[in-house]
Formats: sequence, C-alpha cells, structure tokens
Amino acid sequence: MELQQNGFKTPNGVILSSEVFKQYLKTNEILSPVKQLSGELNRGNFREKGEQIRELILQGEIENQEEILSGLEPLESPYAVRSSSVSEDSETSSFAGMHYTGLEVTDSRVLDEIKKCWASVFSDRAIVYRLTKKLSRYEVMAVVIQDMVDADVSGVLFTENPESGGEIYVESVEGLGEKLVGGEVTPSKAKVERQSLETLEQETCLSSTELKRLAGRSLDIEEQFDSPQDIEWCIKDGEIFFLQSRPITGDMNEN
Repeated sequence: MELQQNGFKTPNGVILSSEVFKQYLKTNEILSPVKQLSGELNRGNFREKGEQIRELILQGEIENQEEILSGLEPLESPYAVRSSSVSEDSETSSFAGMHYTGLEVTDSRVLDEIKKCWASVFSDRAIVYRLTKKLSRYEVMAVVIQDMVDADVSGVLFTENPESGGEIYVESVEGLGEKLVGGEVTPSKAKVERQSLETLEQETCLSSTELKRLAGRSLDIEEQFDSPQDIEWCIKDGEIFFLQSRPITGDMNEN
C-alpha cells in the first residue's frame, strides 16, 4: 500500500500481514511441522517436502474469518488476492511470478484463496530459488486483497532496461497481466528514452500517449523509492493503476 500512500493510483485494498499467517500456523498447530519440513528441504526432496508443507497449510482453518471478511467491506467483489512475500522486495532477490495470485475472487472463495497465497511461499519455484540464493528455507507470507481491475492492457515496466541499464523497458499484453508475470505468454515490447520520454522502439498494445504517461509516472515511482524499479501496472478506460513495485535486482540483469 506504500504506492497509494505516496499518491500513486492503485486498486483499493487491504493487507493481511505476515503475522496473520504466523498466527494461522500456530492456531492449527502446524508451525512446528512446517518449520521442520522446511529445514529438511534440499534439491533432492523439494517437490515431496514442498507438497507436504502446502497440504498442511491448505488443510487448516482460518480462526478469525469474520474479522477478515468484515475488513473487506470497503472493497467491491470480485477481488484480486495477491501474495506478498516479506522477501519479495529485496534489492538482492526477486520472487516475481513465483507466488500465487487469485483473480475474480468472490466472497465465498476469498478465505481459500488466502490459504493458496500462504501455501505458495513453498511452491517448487520459490523453494528452488531460495535454495539457489541461500536464503532461509522457512518463509512467511503477507496477502494483499484488492478491488479487481478488469484491465484493458496490463504489463510490467523496468525503469532501467535490465539488459542495457539504459532506457525504460515495457512489456504489455491485452487484458490481465498475470500470465505475463508468470512467463506464460509472449508480450509486446517497447523502449522509452528516460530523459525525453520519447519512444525508441514500440511494438505494444499501448498508444504513444499512454506509453509516455506510464513511463513518466514510473520514473516518479523510481524517484520515490530512490532506486530503479520493476513495476506491475494495468490500464482500464485510460486510467493507469500500479499494482506492485519492487527494486530491480541482479537476478533480472542476469536474465
């Protein structure tokens, strides 16, 4: 919600902090087994152990259901339910696309979708990434629940091109952007000069005007966070929404 607090347009939403997840593990008496299984994770057993951890998390019951649901009253169903790992915005690691996002979520499904977000901190991709980066094998998860934006165009933007370190680099798809973030579709691409905001290359779903507005606001976000940013965004009826912003990491430059 830091983007919204700093004046950038985001979907309305609420946050379930990682403390809610920790309490869930304690209440369902699965904290110890989850930590034990996490400690046993390695490249030879991560699929088996990861599945066991996910099953434990998915089978539990959320104790404060009414409190969570009442907290959604300011929002409009359906929702987007997004994972937010406490490690996700690190300047040395990027979990982009590794954790679960539920879209078009109705009130009757929201509790199950929250548990899927929690469980996804132990997805195969996330586990292997943590092992590779020598990060903690046990991790906790916050969850962001937002108004669902039925986007016309969605995408990701790097305020500095991960390959060249120069111009702004934009990838876009028509409709919702989750398949793009997860690497499931091939996006349209564009490059924008950082100083003049002139289009250098454009093969994109965006108009030139939209591209310039998006690039300009993204540089404002970079200035706010004082580092180059990897930004998820969408546009609905000409209005730009920023869904998430994280530092560009060395991993992205390597890829």
